[in-house]
Amino acid sequence: MSTVIDTYAVVIIFIVLLMLTAVVIILICFATIRRSFLAHREKQYQQAEEKVSDPLYAYLDDEIDLNAYSDVLQTRFEIEAAYQLVNILIDNVKGSQQKKLRSLLELPKFRRYFFARLRSRKIMHVAHACMYFSQKGLIDKNAIRRMFVLQDHPYNVILYASTLALVSTAESETQDEALKRFLRRRNNASMAINDIIFKYHSHQIDSARCAQVLLEAVKDVSIPDKNRAAVISMLPSLGFYHCSDDLMELLRSEVSQDRTGILTSALINVLKEFFYEGLEKEIVRQELWKSGFQQVRLEVVHFFSRLHDESYLSTLMDLAHDPDIEVRIAALKALMKIQKKVRIPDENFQADILPEWQEMKRSGEDYVDS
Repeated sequence: MSTVIDTYAVVIIFIVLLMLTAVVIILICFATIRRSFLAHREKQYQQAEEKVSDPLYAYLDDEIDLNAYSDVLQTRFEIEAAYQLVNILIDNVKGSQQKKLRSLLELPKFRRYFFARLRSRKIMHVAHACMYFSQKGLIDKNAIRRMFVLQDHPYNVILYASTLALVSTAESETQDEALKRFLRRRNNASMAINDIIFKYHSHQIDSARCAQVLLEAVKDVSIPDKNRAAVISMLPSLGFYHCSDDLMELLRSEVSQDRTGILTSALINVLKEFFYEGLEKEIVRQELWKSGFQQVRLEVVHFFSRLHDESYLSTLMDLAHDPDIEVRIAALKALMKIQKKVRIPDENFQADILPEWQEMKRSGEDYVDS
């Protein structure tokens, strides 16, 4: 009985070892083939780069025309190499040469190649195609329709790239629609919103119209508050100071509807940057330092800190006892500025807050709670 079991055990072990050996050999063969394929592909790309570079410089020197350079591009490697080289040169030259290089982006071969990539299953191919179309002022209607579809893509990189291309078109209706669709999405990063708005603004001829579109987005309740706040925060950097009255109107009407505090804090911060005269009165009217949201109370403290007004001493004392340490420290810094005019007794502070105040007096702005 044991002899039979031993025999079967030896056979099973042999089969397992044989299978493992086969798997290792297959993996080695796969890695070798893939490495050879990548090396061959890299060699093809290098050859293509060498082939397209000299004619490109000849084109810049007016030795050949646009059509002659287009005839040079025969394979996809040559098209890719030419596109990369054109982009590098665009970033490094100015004036008429840069204009000539940008005209190359309008070549039908580039357009067909990247339009085909818009329908690729590979994420980076689609993103690469979107980035190409973002460099063009005029985009084919078929490409526009495709990129509107891509705005619903689950990958953020595709959403971002397609929106960037759409807001770069020459048609204002397309730009507006793409921006609104992008802002209605909930998972947008603030940095992505900033990039899209800067790109949108750079392609607007009418600055007043651009400001109006952004204000409509800020007032649109279908857009998430986080995205609306990001748009509000962009207005000072775009120089839209004339929007301050609309923002104040929004602050008066939206505070009670704000469920996160993000919108209110953004409005206070921007109106503070605009030096809006009615902001102080509105903060006092709504007693916004009593807000249940930490970021709102923090913005109020920063606003009071800029005033250096001892009439807000009592309010700042309350904020110096705030449960949030960031609010407390900001309030203590504001009190330090008032202390230069009016002495603040230590007895005004609760026992658990007094050490923070004493340390603040000792070290001033260098105080950081450990």
